[in-house]
Amino acid sequence: MRRLSIILCICVFMHVSLPAFADYKEDLFKKAVDDFSKGQNGAAEMSLKEILSCGDKTYKGRTLYLLGLIYLNAERFKDAEESLLKAYPDYSVLGDYVLKALFDAYLKDDRWEEAVKALKRLKGSYPDSLLLKDARLKEINYLLSKSRLEDAKNSLSSYIKSYPSDRNARFMLAKLMGETGEKTKAAEMFKDLYLEGGPLYKDALKEYRSLGGGDLGAGELYILGDNLLDRGDAVSAENAYMKALPLAEPSLKRSITLSIAQCRLKERRYHGVLDCLRGLDGPNVLSLKAKALYRLKDRDRFYKTVLSIKRDYADSPYLPGLMLLMANDMRRSNKTEEAASMLEDMVKEFPSKKETLLWSLAWLYYLDGNYKEAYGYLSRLSAMDTQHLNRYRYWQARSLEHMNGDARPIYRSLSKEEDFYGSMAMQRLGQKPHYRFIDTAISLPKGLAFERVYELKFIGMKDYAKKELARLITRIKSQDELTAIAYLFNQLGDYRRGIYLAKKTEANDLFFFTYPVCYWQSIASASERTGVDPYLILAIIREESRFDSHAVSGAGAVGLMQLMPATAKRTGISDSVPVKDRDDLFNSEKNIILGVDYFSLILKEFKEIPISIAAYNAGRATVREWLSHGNYKEMDEFMEDIPYGETKAYVKRVLESYWRYKDMADYGNFKPNLVK
Repeated sequence: MRRLSIILCICVFMHVSLPAFADYKEDLFKKAVDDFSKGQNGAAEMSLKEILSCGDKTYKGRTLYLLGLIYLNAERFKDAEESLLKAYPDYSVLGDYVLKALFDAYLKDDRWEEAVKALKRLKGSYPDSLLLKDARLKEINYLLSKSRLEDAKNSLSSYIKSYPSDRNARFMLAKLMGETGEKTKAAEMFKDLYLEGGPLYKDALKEYRSLGGGDLGAGELYILGDNLLDRGDAVSAENAYMKALPLAEPSLKRSITLSIAQCRLKERRYHGVLDCLRGLDGPNVLSLKAKALYRLKDRDRFYKTVLSIKRDYADSPYLPGLMLLMANDMRRSNKTEEAASMLEDMVKEFPSKKETLLWSLAWLYYLDGNYKEAYGYLSRLSAMDTQHLNRYRYWQARSLEHMNGDARPIYRSLSKEEDFYGSMAMQRLGQKPHYRFIDTAISLPKGLAFERVYELKFIGMKDYAKKELARLITRIKSQDELTAIAYLFNQLGDYRRGIYLAKKTEANDLFFFTYPVCYWQSIASASERTGVDPYLILAIIREESRFDSHAVSGAGAVGLMQLMPATAKRTGISDSVPVKDRDDLFNSEKNIILGVDYFSLILKEFKEIPISIAAYNAGRATVREWLSHGNYKEMDEFMEDIPYGETKAYVKRVLESYWRYKDMADYGNFKPNLVK
């Protein structure tokens, strides 16, 4: 215990200022933080007391605060109070954290008056503290535990005014009002929660019914359906609409029926769409029918429906998109002349869609081998002021190549662009994709808001550091601040936010935050076992989850490589790592092993990386069908012709990330400090 004091005394006696002493103290504090995070409170307490024994004020506040947290966890409330009261004057950078811990100690020790004073002090001194929400909820729960229902109700009402989006609190207040005789108000609150279609809507309905709430009308159920559909829950939305349908007036029935059709379209129940729209007419109805018929591959009826819209509802906003879908379907069915004629007519009919239609014509002629026509359309497109200029220039060069022209000047110009088509142009020139790297020193901003983040990171409270840092995003004042915040998010392991911020600028000095290297040990191990390129694995994880091991998609895909639980459990994939349940997929190492195993199976089937990436996103069966209808001479044609816009964009993003990671490795720019 006296080791640190002895070292200090020796230093004073010898009149020597030893950097090693400061390093030792810092190492000892870091050890205490590490022990505390592992639940080894006794070891952490010993280290912290040793730091305090030297009398150095540099570490006094933070050391006393951590001791207070240790005592709080051990329910040594008097010791916690003593440490925290001593910490507060010397730890102004995190004063609200000290007061919140003091409040928790008083509350757990059943010292209500002191807890109220601590909370009042927290509110008064730190009105914007992100800890206030949790403190006020704990206050409410304490009041409820003591059956002080009126006080709890008042506190809840005040809390909801500050945090109106907290549905749990609103549910709690409604429950409390029902229990204290305000059943009518409680029923109305539960009804509102139900109609919002939030996570608690089913529980809210049960409470509403238990309070004698009346039957809901068609309009209310229609609102519920809309809210559920906005949340992406098409199945529950359809159920709500179906309940509303028999109750609705004729004027509302049609809108409800169209909403049911939209739900079934999202659920891929295409025959169900046609069934519910039977006997109805109008542009909205025919548009939904056309989409269902297209997905059912009922080509003749799809064409007839689109032509009906053109004949009877020529001003329908859905018509250009459906006609373009029809023209592309004709082109894929080798009806090239009919498709070209249709697209030429559409250029005249829909001038606002001119660029899209000219591109469709250029692409039609390119795939048909009529490179002269394709080159002409692409030249027109390249003369436009458009965000797709690089795509047009690339295919213009490819057309020129096929006509035995010299495409190199276009490729050389395009290769200066650091995007997908610039990388493709470099490869046409026989070069590896290469990008500019500027590895500048990070200048960390000063000021209390940033100091709080640094301090929370230093004392091991990384989750709170991330929350405090997230609040600074809306206050970014300069490029230096943006760079620093992106850097800090990466250091804290929040790569999603780090990438998001880095992508907001084109500055190359943020390159390493845009393309962090994470989970490298697990990736390298999976690569060695399967033969899948580790930089490709990195690229897939970056695009699938932004390195967020707890990511969950709307479709239910889980973890770093966004695996569906059914896929992960499939025989032949999970043999090496059994999957008990969905939660197993949040384990980063397991997710990488299973995801790479699955991708390895895809790669063995399709051989080519771009096709395999597409299959990972859209499914193997879907990609097999695309390949059976396509007659692609080179891989770039397949990538450009992917029918699903989402998959096409995904393939391009993964490839671009893959090339960038490979380039980082080739030029020694791999950043080990960002490896997790």
